[in-house]
Amino acid sequence: MGKSIATRIATRPVAGALMGQALAFVGQVVTAIKDRRQLTDLADCDDHQLSDIGITRDDLQVALSEPLWRDPTTALARRARKPS
Repeated sequence: MGKSIATRIATRPVAGALMGQALAFVGQVVTAIKDRRQLTDLADCDDHQLSDIGITRDDLQVALSEPLWRDPTTALARRARKPS
């Protein structure tokens, strides 16, 4: 019986590395989508509640405008650390 396609690809150094990078990218996008959903939940909070956790509505908008493959929480954390 022959080897599966995944096994044949994984045994080739370059193809295996490319597949690993592709899978890592897909994982990164899935994580970014989950985090984006959580940030949209924060958008339902009022400005006082957002202020209590150290962010502004503008911070949320900037974070949510990040490209889909980037984790928006990274941008939000970066903005939250900046002095006012």
